[in-house]
Amino acid sequence: MFLDVLRFVRLPFAMLMIFTAIRFSFSFFHVPYGNRSNSISLVVLAVVSGIYYGAISKKVGGFNWTGTILIGLSIGLFGQILIFSATLISFLGNLDTHFVNGDALIGKPGAVVTMAAGMVPRTVALVTGPIVGIIASSLGRGVFGWLAPTPNDGARGK
Repeated sequence: MFLDVLRFVRLPFAMLMIFTAIRFSFSFFHVPYGNRSNSISLVVLAVVSGIYYGAISKKVGGFNWTGTILIGLSIGLFGQILIFSATLISFLGNLDTHFVNGDALIGKPGAVVTMAAGMVPRTVALVTGPIVGIIASSLGRGVFGWLAPTPNDGARGK
């Protein structure tokens, strides 16, 4: 079942990778960390993906509740692994990316954060991110699952 879940969530995984690359590249284009550049949030993307993939998990994916939970866990964990990796690469490479910004890590704009202090919230998020993903996918299925199309909805030639 887990391999079926991983095949099912390929699009959210691809989108998370693209958003990570875009957010990482902001430092090379000297885009300041702020409201506009911060709108590319990997956490928000993971939560929204968890909601809509949870909603379609039964009718489109054919998953039971265990599958829906695995969908949320997978999306949440993958997103946090990307964030953790990008933060670690930024610290190890001494790169001034949005992943090591003081506002993003400890909520203090302009603060210089050490690697030891900065990796703590990212490590905690490796546990909390999947939990949030599970909640999002379960909410999506429970609240919005009835809105999901079936594979034959809108098929041409009926």
